[in-house]
Amino acid sequence: VIEGEIYQFQIIRDITKTITAQRKLEESNRKYKFFAEATREGIIIHKEGEILEVNDAACRLFGKSEGELVGLSITDLAYNDGAAYQLNNLSIGISSKLDRVLFSKNDSESFIAEIWESSLILEEEELRYTVVRDMTERIHYEQRIEELVYNFSEKNKQLNCLLDLARLSNSNNNVIYDELMETALPIILNAV
Repeated sequence: VIEGEIYQFQIIRDITKTITAQRKLEESNRKYKFFAEATREGIIIHKEGEILEVNDAACRLFGKSEGELVGLSITDLAYNDGAAYQLNNLSIGISSKLDRVLFSKNDSESFIAEIWESSLILEEEELRYTVVRDMTERIHYEQRIEELVYNFSEKNKQLNCLLDLARLSNSNNNVIYDELMETALPIILNAV
């Protein structure tokens, strides 16, 4: 009321930009959540080493629930002091990728992982995200390939010796040659 007359004031504010930004943020979060849950790699978001968020794959890898992981230090997941040292260096930005880091699983088991880490700005806050890939199966296959190569190499050496002996004996005695070839043939077939 001013000088006996009643006035009405209305304030109108355009919030279109705010609503649009909020929708974009929600869409971005939805997409992030979709991709984070769709991958087999564990994803850990942390600030100065303290775990803030994990995806389902990280929970499976470490054998813990999200509630058990959130709040831990990322170095708490290391299997031993050497792995904790590697993770600490990674978290302070010295490294961005590490191969063959030993992690704890269920507090009684361990697994070897390859990890990548990078910075992330979320809601004006600098965070780090770590991607953890279990290498156990890959290492098993690498070891098996190495064993096969070694065995093949050894079989090849044995075969070459037998063939050399067979060549030497061929000129002198067909019986010895035949016996050596009978010995060499299974080695050839097993090596292939």
